[in-house]
Amino acid sequence: HNNKKNFFVKLIGSIKMIQQKRGEIISPESECNFDDIYNAYMSDSYINVAINKYKSLVYKAGYQLKSENDRAIEYLNKRFKIFGLTTGKPMDILFQEISDDLVMYSNAFIVKKRSDDINVPNMKQIGIFGKKPVAGYFRIDPRDRRIELNNHGTIKRYIYNIGGDEQYFDPLDIIHIYMDKTADHKFGTPRIVAALEDV
Repeated sequence: HNNKKNFFVKLIGSIKMIQQKRGEIISPESECNFDDIYNAYMSDSYINVAINKYKSLVYKAGYQLKSENDRAIEYLNKRFKIFGLTTGKPMDILFQEISDDLVMYSNAFIVKKRSDDINVPNMKQIGIFGKKPVAGYFRIDPRDRRIELNNHGTIKRYIYNIGGDEQYFDPLDIIHIYMDKTADHKFGTPRIVAALEDV
């Protein structure tokens, strides 16, 4: 049974390789140039106003955590407070940054900072997959993100350029949120793309 499962996983990966080469590194520019979107936002008043209005509407009503388990909600609220203390940024602000990126680029990237040095009374924090527990989340600019694929067309690692230096992240340490992503793309397609030529 396991051999059959492995066969299907490899087969699907092989089909994807028809469109994406082995070991290929994919950047947003290969599917849609995020820098063009940023430049249009900074220089065109109509796009700037439209995007800013959309951004404000996204988090106008704030957010809520809902669950039938009250203890789960209490735990999450405590974790959010801890993340705010360890990162120096309240989770409300992080959520706004994430929604801003989704409105602008239809993509948002969050990196997990892990540490086992944070001791909180009455709260047990255990990492999964052999990793340290998450101590905080940080937003990363989608324009500087690239994705490296393995031989089966799945994500091997994320590459981030900081001041000319490349940093590499395990897929387990990155959260990629996207909208309007087609089956053969790794990035979501920004909705503003349709208006760029007019600008």
